[in-house]
Amino acid sequence: MNRKAFLSLTCVCAVFSNLDAARAGIIYDWVVPPDFGNGVHYSGSITVDPTGISATPIDLTSATIESWQISVFDSANTLLFSLSSSSNFLGVRSAALGRRDFSPKITTTSIFLPVLTTLGHSEFSLQQSSGTDPSISWEENAVIRGSGSGITVFDTSVNFFAESLASVGDDLTIAEAVPEPASLTLSLIAGVFGVWQIRKRRRSRAAAAEYDAPSDQHVT
Repeated sequence: MNRKAFLSLTCVCAVFSNLDAARAGIIYDWVVPPDFGNGVHYSGSITVDPTGISATPIDLTSATIESWQISVFDSANTLLFSLSSSSNFLGVRSAALGRRDFSPKITTTSIFLPVLTTLGHSEFSLQQSSGTDPSISWEENAVIRGSGSGITVFDTSVNFFAESLASVGDDLTIAEAVPEPASLTLSLIAGVFGVWQIRKRRRSRAAAAEYDAPSDQHVT
């Protein structure tokens, strides 16, 4: 493949990578707080329609969520339960007239429950079905006698597994965005192009040195 063909292919790859990134949802990994109780931990991801999402926080609604999956493990890394969008229930509190419920927020980097400056409740939950366990939920509360926030996990028998209580004055992070494959592809292309440029300069210098070298002397 000659250099012109390689550069053309590079441009095509970059264009299609950007188009794929524009169409694909944003993937976020669940964040486990360092102080989660009893050694319980979880993993998985949630994919959200990227339309309208930017660095400025906006409301996260169930309609924008494309898919999700979470697996919860004990301290010995034994699977306790798994939930997914294919068969289980996701609950998202949303602001509505006459209610004091507040939506989770989302940006291109994270999903979180905001600090509530007025009385109310914000919640994001994953559970077997509406109102039943197993479940995991993130909650922010602002009530007359005080405020609180945290994450709780319950098993199929409504047994309490673990919780993490967050600082009242902080956003409660639910998930953080993972790097986009398109950006990784473009980085690889940029690296290959950089190597080609270095080799091109070396060949140019070698050719120049050969041209400047004195010609051989011939004895007659």
